[in-house]
Amino acid sequence: MCGRFAFHSPREAVLAAFGVQFPFELEPRYNIAPSQQVAAIRRAADGAAEGVSLRWGLVPFWAREPGIGN
Repeated sequence: MCGRFAFHSPREAVLAAFGVQFPFELEPRYNIAPSQQVAAIRRAADGAAEGVSLRWGLVPFWAREPGIGN
């Protein structure tokens, strides 16, 4: 997994590509690091795609504390 990434797509481009609205503003970010909140698209329980905010990073199953994923 990469550590950092950038997100700078306008809301209109995300809507056109994925048909998903986000309940918050999509602001350009150029240095997203593990443990930060990021915009993501996931499949909801009803099968529809939804825009959500998730914590970026990977915490291994054996980790005793989530801080290891920072």
